[in-house]
Amino acid sequence: MGADTKEFYEYFYGISKGELNYNPEDVVFPKQERYKDVDGKLDYIDECADKFTPEEFRGAMKFTIGKYQSRLGKKDNIVQEVTKIADYANRWLQYEIELENKNEEK
Repeated sequence: MGADTKEFYEYFYGISKGELNYNPEDVVFPKQERYKDVDGKLDYIDECADKFTPEEFRGAMKFTIGKYQSRLGKKDNIVQEVTKIADYANRWLQYEIELENKNEEK
């Protein structure tokens, strides 16, 4: 995990330097059924993460989160919309952590 990510976790979660032993495999973000294909096998967000460049994936996440934020309370109820925002944000966070770990291995 890079210094920026560690600093974020230390600030956000109140963990002092040196106490953070983060393993991305320990964090599980449940994947929603609505992102799977009709056969229930392919997760569209995972497919995008595999096929898109980091810039493309980040753009897709920014757009999607912004879409839900801008229509907050206009389509579904606010709790449903905020849950969708959190879901996309968590999936994006997982992507960034995995990308950061891959880059550190090089």
